[in-house]
Amino acid sequence: MSETSKIRPKVSKYIQGIIYDIGCGDDKISTDAIGVDGRSVFEGGIIQDGLTNFPNNLHGTADVVYSSHVLEHMENDYCAITSWAELLKPGGYLILYLPDGRYYNNYENLEHMRDYQYEQFMMFFRRAFCGEGKNFRGEFLPKVFDMIEDGMDLGPDRYSFYVVAKKI
Repeated sequence: MSETSKIRPKVSKYIQGIIYDIGCGDDKISTDAIGVDGRSVFEGGIIQDGLTNFPNNLHGTADVVYSSHVLEHMENDYCAITSWAELLKPGGYLILYLPDGRYYNNYENLEHMRDYQYEQFMMFFRRAFCGEGKNFRGEFLPKVFDMIEDGMDLGPDRYSFYVVAKKI
């Protein structure tokens, strides 16, 4: 069972329009989704080295950017989320599905650059992207997203959490 198949029922109500599935591998969130991957074994869709810094002609074209178990592989998660946000139209949804290090040993996978835990990630996301954090001058950071829903997804062979945010 793929990670995407685990969360698909919970987020399917948001999956419509032009969808970019970042790091889709061989199980896209929807058959209509445009797969975006950086691995040479990926066939079809968009091959994007580093999964960031997308061409300007793709900015503002997506209704949904979905990513399952990819952000923890990124060297710079802030830049990755910022790049993915650029792909979204105003009102578009960013959907992230991430392993929680309390329930999954991220240290065994040498491709994982981060070991997220739900509460700490949500603090980071809300402060960095939802207008709740301040810069070093004490000024609020720009608000990019409104939070729609988030939560844990635990159970047999389930060790993750999800975030659904809407671009303002």
